[in-house]
Amino acid sequence: RTPTRPHEATFPTRITTMAAAGTATPPAPTLSPSSLITNHRYIRKTCGMHKSLVDALRTAVADGDEAELSRRLVARITGRSAVVIIAPPVGKARAVSLNGLAEAEQSASANQQATGAQPFLVVWLLLDPTDIDSKQTTFLRVDAAEAWHMGALYKLDTLSDEPIDLKQKPAYRPSEGSPLTEGAEGAEEAEEAEPGEG
Repeated sequence: RTPTRPHEATFPTRITTMAAAGTATPPAPTLSPSSLITNHRYIRKTCGMHKSLVDALRTAVADGDEAELSRRLVARITGRSAVVIIAPPVGKARAVSLNGLAEAEQSASANQQATGAQPFLVVWLLLDPTDIDSKQTTFLRVDAAEAWHMGALYKLDTLSDEPIDLKQKPAYRPSEGSPLTEGAEGAEEAEEAEPGEG
């Protein structure tokens, strides 16, 4: 029997992992976008996709290569378990990829016959015919999320393969500002004043 290609998979029973691309891993029933939206264990923020990501996603869809793009994006997330889903509002996901930490959580959950691990981060990419309506929805687990996490994940792009470490808060120079004040709902305007000012 020929294995299912990742971008043709019926979500959520087959997912692509970083360690073994294209192989089946335990089902993850809690990871569909519709169930995440109603899951009280997650907070979420939706924003328009970065232009570079919209362009890369359009190319991937045209080439049937969504799985590779989702693997590339999830590989950038370090320090916490993460999943990237490329999916329409309803129906099958086109691609689902886990980083190594999320894969380990899924395996541990399956070994303990639990109902399924809940990764720290899930990014859902929704491609629309118009760029402005192509959306990135970022889900973070309430029990571990900090305000800076949303800022670090705001409008993911494909301009860099630089890792995004969700375990270590980035140090922003005062001249750069913080992406939190640009996009995170409910983020505080400023964290602290520089010592000696005033």
